[in-house]
Amino acid sequence: MATKKLLGRVVLNLAWIIIATVFYWVAIPYASVRTFDPVGPHVFPQIVSVIIIVCAVGNLFIVFLSTKKDKSLVIDIKEAQQTESTDFRNLMKVVLIIIVSGIYIVILNWIGYLFSTILLIFFLVLIQGGTKLNKNLMISCGFSLFLYIVFSRILNILLPEGLLGFIFT
Repeated sequence: MATKKLLGRVVLNLAWIIIATVFYWVAIPYASVRTFDPVGPHVFPQIVSVIIIVCAVGNLFIVFLSTKKDKSLVIDIKEAQQTESTDFRNLMKVVLIIIVSGIYIVILNWIGYLFSTILLIFFLVLIQGGTKLNKNLMISCGFSLFLYIVFSRILNILLPEGLLGFIFT
């Protein structure tokens, strides 16, 4: 494993730990908010934050174990060039994912949870590549509908209905 790639994985996992810790810390004041929900609005973000932290620490552990196995960190020029090309492609994917996620946040209340989530998943799968458009559309519609049913109908969580709210009432 190349040193640069290894360092990138360590930095990414440390960033996840820091971000999840901030989310956990931000959710703490919501523990005093009283709602009709018996567990309160702070529990879900804190559970997700803990899951992210555990996964990132586990991934860091795997990275460190792989460094012990892979003692030969010899990098040839061709591998280094390929790594730089892959790094740029991955960086562009991350930038596109951030842009698509920002657009999702903006349009969520406007067009509603279901349709904005269909668009989000469609573009995220498209950015990752490797799937035909019709299969991508079926995956994004099916998974979004599944999430909508779980959160809206089973867990009774209010989701933004947007312009097409009359369909779901």
